[in-house]
Amino acid sequence: MAAVIGDDDQLREIPLRLGFPTFLIHAALVSKRWLRVAADTVFLRRFRDRHPPHVLGFYVNDCSTSRTVFVSVSEARELRYAVNRAGFYHCNQSVRIADSQNGRLLLKPRSFGCGDYTMFSPLCPARGLLPIRLPPELDYSSQCLYLLFRDNDDNLVLVSVRLSGRKLSARVHVGQSDAWGEAILAEGELPVPLNFAHSMMIVNDKLYFVLDNCYVCGLDFVAPHPQLFVVKVPDKVGADFKLSHGDDSGLFLIHRDGFHLSVWNHQMDDNGEDRWELVDRFVVRAAHDRHERFRVCGVSEDGRFVFLCLWTSRAIISVDLRSRKETAYEIKVQSIYFTTIFPLLTIWPPNFPTLNEEDDHDE
Repeated sequence: MAAVIGDDDQLREIPLRLGFPTFLIHAALVSKRWLRVAADTVFLRRFRDRHPPHVLGFYVNDCSTSRTVFVSVSEARELRYAVNRAGFYHCNQSVRIADSQNGRLLLKPRSFGCGDYTMFSPLCPARGLLPIRLPPELDYSSQCLYLLFRDNDDNLVLVSVRLSGRKLSARVHVGQSDAWGEAILAEGELPVPLNFAHSMMIVNDKLYFVLDNCYVCGLDFVAPHPQLFVVKVPDKVGADFKLSHGDDSGLFLIHRDGFHLSVWNHQMDDNGEDRWELVDRFVVRAAHDRHERFRVCGVSEDGRFVFLCLWTSRAIISVDLRSRKETAYEIKVQSIYFTTIFPLLTIWPPNFPTLNEEDDHDE
């Protein structure tokens, strides 16, 4: 045993078998040596490959009602405490979720102009609601306003969009609630006149706007000279789809195709060419057996889990894209078209503690 503990290579094999990120934090409390092992970037990549983030539950955002509901998913005993803290009862029901990422929620008022944006960490409810101060020069007359988490750090991204016929203009602010950077401006011309940006997401510092008529508009907002570019979705894809992204695999598009779920991948390049590849297509058994259409209402931030709403029964099911396992939930939604689902995953990477010198024990 002493030989194993004294060898860093063998020592890494112990926390690698722990299973949950919370156990890594407990291991890191043993000593600074264990902390160095658990926090090593190479080790963390191995740990995540072996133990992908767990879905704790999901939030049902139904814009036709005044309620946001949390549905618990995980049955793991080790995660029970985290799941019990994740409910929405800490928040005023006059807000709804604008975005979610890595255990954090961005909340916005249900009525525009009737309240402030806030940030909430449901796994750490004692922190309370953090007010977000928007830039004073923000153009509130814009047709679309989105506040999102940046995908590679703790910053926020605020986007205001104007559409006029075939012309689109975007103003982007990056920063924190009290320290926004200078506005990034971009304008472009669309192939056809469009009216609205239905949704928005960030993939590797590129913004993607889902527009009318099966078009996606992109913007690399960290480029020296940001320019808008247009991506036409595959011909077989209708208007009902969700964008997602995996680890270093570009942009994904998930949509309903009859009773099938289809997954397309678009490798992003400097030219923004429409190079889509169909990477998966399979029957959703719950929809096929009930002979029900469904709508894609949410995708987990790691792109692994897709949440669907069945039109007739109004039931919610989740699909694991790796195993194709389907799970049905008892909750029913009122308005499928206005429902968005935000999955809540375990936090990654773990927030490791800082040990004091007197806590540094080698054995």
